[in-house]
Amino acid sequence: MRSPFFFASAAVITLGGMGLAAAAPSLAQTAAISYTSGAASSDDDQVNRALQQASELRVKVDFAGALSLCRHALAIDKTSCDAYAEMAETLAAQGQNAEALKMFREACGENRAQTWSSCRMQDGDLQFRFALFLLKEGGYEEAVKMYKVGYSVLPERQRTLVNGKFSSKELLSAPALRREFEAAVRTSLGIKYSELMLVDRAVSQFRTVLASVPGEPTAHYLLGNALLLKGRKNEAQQAWQVAASGSNGSVKNYAREALAQNR
Repeated sequence: MRSPFFFASAAVITLGGMGLAAAAPSLAQTAAISYTSGAASSDDDQVNRALQQASELRVKVDFAGALSLCRHALAIDKTSCDAYAEMAETLAAQGQNAEALKMFREACGENRAQTWSSCRMQDGDLQFRFALFLLKEGGYEEAVKMYKVGYSVLPERQRTLVNGKFSSKELLSAPALRREFEAAVRTSLGIKYSELMLVDRAVSQFRTVLASVPGEPTAHYLLGNALLLKGRKNEAQQAWQVAASGSNGSVKNYAREALAQNR
């Protein structure tokens, strides 16, 4: 989902593991921009606000309210991929998995009867969200397919931080690999949320990974980057220290450089 309050600054060009973590921008250094070029239209603003509120209500288990807001967003823009995805997650939270599957397919352009298109369909975050749903439902083949679509559009430096090689046969036969796959999907989704300045959502994904794999260095490194954006420098340093001490290669180097730049 695209928030109407994205911020762009030269200080955050390394978001999501692109390399070094830069200092968090101040409000005076940032300027609100829309996801697309130019100012967001009034309709875009209304859709974004409705979906943000829907997400908040879903977390509060007010599913009826969340679905109502999703329908309101679709009444404004029937081609909103994010509205279909938010509706899918709300339906899934209620156990209405068949309907959730239909909405996810609509969001990602997988519905063959779909007659509309959107540039949002191949951004990656929609596919990662769908992959998490499919993994839970045992749809490993399509989950891997969705993950690979999202993975393919991550910048090259970010792809080096996450495993992109999974097969449905392996997921079917190895529960441990399914946990690894989920961690990779959530990490990638966190990277996308960081890019979009949906920092709370990014932090949530990285923390979910760490709850399952407490010492995972990449998640610690990326969590540090996201926490810095929230102005929580001490916590960011702690996360980078774990990443620097628990890994080798690029993640270790990135974490050390982040610590050096943000003493």
